[in-house]
Amino acid sequence: MNIRIRGLLANTRRTTERIDLSETVTFLYGPVSTGKSTVARLIDFCLGGDLERTPAIQQEFVAAELWLSLGNHDCTIERAADDTRSVRVT
Repeated sequence: MNIRIRGLLANTRRTTERIDLSETVTFLYGPVSTGKSTVARLIDFCLGGDLERTPAIQQEFVAAELWLSLGNHDCTIERAADDTRSVRVT
């Protein structure tokens, strides 16, 4: 099956950050401690993984939304910070 991750929306207590991903290659770059690894962790979290509860995640993170294509179907996967057992797929 062809799976393509299109983007990620991270909701925090202060802001909502939208990250659109390219169809080919996406590079995340920037200074140390600016959230590059957190993007990968949030994608894993939306796909059902555990989220490392760093101090920043504990204080600020509210929910994440992952947009992807599964074959010919566009899907949205949502997961809240306090939801450790399930994800919502539409």
